[in-house]
Amino acid sequence: MIANVTLLAALPSLMMRALHKRQNSSWGRFMDRLARGGYRQARRIVIAVVGTTVLLVGVAMMLLPGPAIVVIPLGLAILAVEFAWARRWLRHVKHTAGSMRDRMVGRARSTSKENDQPAR
Repeated sequence: MIANVTLLAALPSLMMRALHKRQNSSWGRFMDRLARGGYRQARRIVIAVVGTTVLLVGVAMMLLPGPAIVVIPLGLAILAVEFAWARRWLRHVKHTAGSMRDRMVGRARSTSKENDQPAR
């Protein structure tokens, strides 16, 4: 499927080379726009498919054995390359993970301080 999308993106640019002589014509301008837009669309589709697949695998790992904590942010990071909503979610996940880490470190420090105190 990815090969088909890549071929669809490359086809207009290959045709554009053949029509380079007619750059000033409306057909040449149309093909130029199609070639530039085709690559962008193909890239966006590939990122969406790969990122969504990784994200869904991570969500499935919440129920199945696997490192969902690692895979879900990875899927969001892939999607964040192209989509603003994924950047916002990734920022939220990073913030939540940081606050959880701080709470865990705080508990570990308070527990170690309690253990270091001499018994009365």
